[in-house]
Amino acid sequence: MKRDRARAFLTEFIIVIIFFSLAAIVTVRLFALASAKSSDTNKLNYADNVIKQEAEGFLACETADDALLTDGISYYDDSYVITEKETDFYAKKVVTSTDTDNGVLVSSVISIYDGDDVVTTVTVSKYFSNGGVD
Repeated sequence: MKRDRARAFLTEFIIVIIFFSLAAIVTVRLFALASAKSSDTNKLNYADNVIKQEAEGFLACETADDALLTDGISYYDDSYVITEKETDFYAKKVVTSTDTDNGVLVSSVISIYDGDDVVTTVTVSKYFSNGGVD
């Protein structure tokens, strides 16, 4: 009789340990996925801020020639501050211009990269009339 009770207790105890082990595995996995999502969201937020900064810099140009000079790559460090050193996080700007009868339309395609992955892209355009800025 005592052996049956001990056997039942040990069986129940093993089942409880297996249940809590499985629950722990699922919980740890969920926390790992949540952490990855959080990291991706932070990266996207920083990319959004950087792309806004780059677009505002382009739109602040007073002449078409100044706008054309914004073409190139800007590198950002781990704090997402612009740096001269090449890093994995950078903004690539491709600027094109289209001449019209009354002025020039300058467009910039700004892409934010994290390594080889494109995080986000935006196209910004500004029209410069022959008589001034429009």
